[in-house]
Amino acid sequence: MRLDSLKHIARSVQAMMEAGRLIVFGSSSLLASFPELGELAGSPLQATYDADLIPYPFEE
Repeated sequence: MRLDSLKHIARSVQAMMEAGRLIVFGSSSLLASFPELGELAGSPLQATYDADLIPYPFEE
């Protein structure tokens, strides 16, 4: 997954929810600090096509 793909997923989720913010966790969260990981050949993130997101604030 590339950073622009993660941003697209986040925008799509935000359009369907009431919370204004999202927290990205899991392996795709690395793209915020290291976007090149989604583009390097052989990188584990290159083959990732999902993202772990949670609305903020989170209520149980």
